[in-house]
Amino acid sequence: MNKALGRMAFLVLLGVVLLGSGTGLTLPTHLTITGEDSGKTFSVAVGQRFTVDLHIEENLQVITPEFDPSILALLGQRLKSIAGPQGVSVQATYEFVVRKEGQTDLTIFIKGSRDKLGQAKPYLKVKIVASPGQEI
Repeated sequence: MNKALGRMAFLVLLGVVLLGSGTGLTLPTHLTITGEDSGKTFSVAVGQRFTVDLHIEENLQVITPEFDPSILALLGQRLKSIAGPQGVSVQATYEFVVRKEGQTDLTIFIKGSRDKLGQAKPYLKVKIVASPGQEI
């Protein structure tokens, strides 16, 4: 009998988790921002981590992201060359954590790799709005 109650409790708990939106519960999800998100605003909680994942065309160079370091902290970055049928591209991945409440623009610039004097252009620009949470 105890085994049956345990299974029933597990199934009820599983149902609550899977149908959480109907009960006001939300499951934490990992935010990934891509190049298609440029121009959007993202609401995040203090302490939340998120990823920026960009696929940059051949012959373009990624410039260091710009943001307010009092709001966001850059935890790491990876640049990976990918060879494909259309040529070589770069996958640029950045990991961030939200440090404190506030808002900042997060902009990642690119420029032509052969264009030494040319102006860098924004490739991704999003607004990050950080709500209260656990300050880091």
